[in-house]
Amino acid sequence: MAAGSATGQGIGQPVPRKEDVRLLTGLGQFAADVVPANTTHAMFARSPHAHARIRSIDTSAARAAPGVLAIFTGADLVTAGMRPIPHNPQWTGPPDVELTLRAGTTPYIAPHMPMPAEIVRFVGEAVAVVIADTVEAATDAAALIAIDYDPLPTLAHAPDALAAGAPQIWPECPGNVALDAEVGNPALTDAAFAAAAHVVRLNTWINRVTGSPMEPRSAIGDYDVATGVYHLRASSGGGVVKTQSQLAGLLGVPVARCRVYFGDMGGNFGTRNTFFPEYGVLPWAAERIGRPVRWVGDRQECFLSDYQGRDLVVEAELALDAKGNFLAVRGSNISNIGAYSAHFTPLRKGLTLMSGNYRIPAIHFRGRAALTNTPPTTPYRSAGRPEATFVIERLIDLAADLHGFDPVELRRRNLVPPDAMPYTNGVGITYDNGEYVAGMNRALELADCSGFPARRDAARKRDRYRGIGIGNYIEVTGGQPRERAEITIDPTGGVELVLGTTNSGQGHETSMAQLIVSWLGMPLDSIEFVAHDTARVSAGGGSHSGRSMRIASLAISDACDRLIEKGKRIAAHVFECTVERVAFSNSIFTSLDNGNLMSMVEVAQAAATRNSLPEDLRGMLAGIGDVVVRGGGFPAGTHICEVEVDADTGEVEIVAWSGVDDVGLAVNPLILHGQTHGAIAQGVGQALLEQCHYDRASAQLLSASYMDYAMPRAATFPTFNCELIEVPATSHKFGIRPGGEGGTTPALAAVINAIVDALSDLGVRHIEMPATSERVWRAIRAARSNPAS
Repeated sequence: MAAGSATGQGIGQPVPRKEDVRLLTGLGQFAADVVPANTTHAMFARSPHAHARIRSIDTSAARAAPGVLAIFTGADLVTAGMRPIPHNPQWTGPPDVELTLRAGTTPYIAPHMPMPAEIVRFVGEAVAVVIADTVEAATDAAALIAIDYDPLPTLAHAPDALAAGAPQIWPECPGNVALDAEVGNPALTDAAFAAAAHVVRLNTWINRVTGSPMEPRSAIGDYDVATGVYHLRASSGGGVVKTQSQLAGLLGVPVARCRVYFGDMGGNFGTRNTFFPEYGVLPWAAERIGRPVRWVGDRQECFLSDYQGRDLVVEAELALDAKGNFLAVRGSNISNIGAYSAHFTPLRKGLTLMSGNYRIPAIHFRGRAALTNTPPTTPYRSAGRPEATFVIERLIDLAADLHGFDPVELRRRNLVPPDAMPYTNGVGITYDNGEYVAGMNRALELADCSGFPARRDAARKRDRYRGIGIGNYIEVTGGQPRERAEITIDPTGGVELVLGTTNSGQGHETSMAQLIVSWLGMPLDSIEFVAHDTARVSAGGGSHSGRSMRIASLAISDACDRLIEKGKRIAAHVFECTVERVAFSNSIFTSLDNGNLMSMVEVAQAAATRNSLPEDLRGMLAGIGDVVVRGGGFPAGTHICEVEVDADTGEVEIVAWSGVDDVGLAVNPLILHGQTHGAIAQGVGQALLEQCHYDRASAQLLSASYMDYAMPRAATFPTFNCELIEVPATSHKFGIRPGGEGGTTPALAAVINAIVDALSDLGVRHIEMPATSERVWRAIRAARSNPAS
């Protein structure tokens, strides 16, 4: 690789995001901003029932309404031969170990039609779509569709779905268990528990949440009669190549007959990486009416029909010896995957990390995916890892509280030390390297933990209870293994980077360009980022599971190497020397024979204009990198939350937050800090406020607006005191670890640990999430009324 650039805009520099100028001045182009000529508008009729048989659908009144062009139902999709959405739930895949299926079980993939023809399985599921000249006409007509439903029994809570005699969501899936698997060694684990001096237990439910990005979901479908190509523009983040493949599979056409493109995106967080029903219906409908079809979801539609996250019921135990050494951890994880098997990934990833970054020799966990009458759950920021971190960190605090250990020393004793790296945990995941104890120690310094007792005493004088909570975490990240980068130098000086990742707010236009600044020496402003159109992008995995920078950097590196190699050959021809006598550094090719120089742009001009060049060197100066990376990345760190609680009202105030995240190599520290802050906010939101609350009896969503679904605001947080540490990852050529999920992964544990610590003198041992003021108040009252407290 060539020497780095001295421009101050390359790797390691806190360069402000260049895309922000466009986005903050109203020049962004989101899916809802695009209105093609002759556009029509779609409105979906959605089920008010969580589970019901469709007896009949009468569309006659709606068809007669002004401005209506067409109405389609699930039966129309079946007649046309549309296939179910080709979800890939991924119950196994790199870098995770393969889950062991329980005897006699197989994964069940529920067929997910974009609109069901016979049975609806959650509130808000689309059953018909109206296409009209205006949004108002489509909305009015959708309300005129008369649908006769035969209600069926409902299930909203995963353990209820697995109970003996529970109603069946899918007849082909006995017991509503879509996946039944296990990890670890049961015999070794049971033996460790039998020999343990101490055992602590935790039964908990990690609450269901929704991504709720600023931009509601929207899409435009079109069909080109001349070419037979279906077009889809959507506010999605799953990667255009993957979405193109899924659209083709749904429609039953070759991939070449589908074009997918995304614009700017107002947030994603994982729940928008999976194919949605509307994305198949709109292009299909456009073919039939001969005009583009546009749909912009309103906020309530998105609350009802967006894929959601978390929702994991856990029973766990931790075994310790008399000195506090961890011996084993075991338990059961039940994931509520909703009505369709869109993803097993959160369950799978969580099962592989139930021991966190601690030395725990024996592990055994059973994992089940339960089908219910709720929207599908899919990966949500740091899928599965916040849940696993929450469980092990709560168990550690319980062990310290119940058996007289210091919570910090208990962690320090059991964290995997550097000299044990690479370390293979009890289920077979091998952590590359890290300095977990040093990271925790630095976080403790940032949080001024030595001064906490004085702050706690001062708070008591104000009649408030102060607590501090620690969350140590490790992640295993992977994602789609293939990435492709195409870099082209224009003779006028422009640089084009075509990449298969998707930018939904992470700053890719800046941070990816910084790699090229360092490796090619080209100015940052000259680099154009192209990633969101299958007409330009032929391969790549999108943005998820912390894969973007980790894998894209390798593809960009290879593309730069190939471009430099080609540039040297061109320069050698001009210099009239051998390729070996050409050096490259910071955008300049130099002849080692006579000192002659050519800039990168001059070499590109030579490639475009010199007919004397060999044929394979003529044309555009470009390089392509196409890599497949199946290994995982292992970011880790420690976050510490400090809270004050008003015992009379249950109000929780976060008064301090400190954190340390090991990102391996910080390509852009400014962006990484922003990622950390946003990630903390998402984790705190789940810990204190957010919940997709489904009535247990009817499976009706009771939090389908911001009146009921509470979100954190700026006033929820103190100033964050966070640092990045850079322990180069041995598993990556440049030492890079993912850095976008660290704040979320430990936040659940840090917040709840802090609240419980604050109230421990009152006898509170655990509080479920979200720890709302009412829930905290009730926990205090219950503890005070318990004579054993």
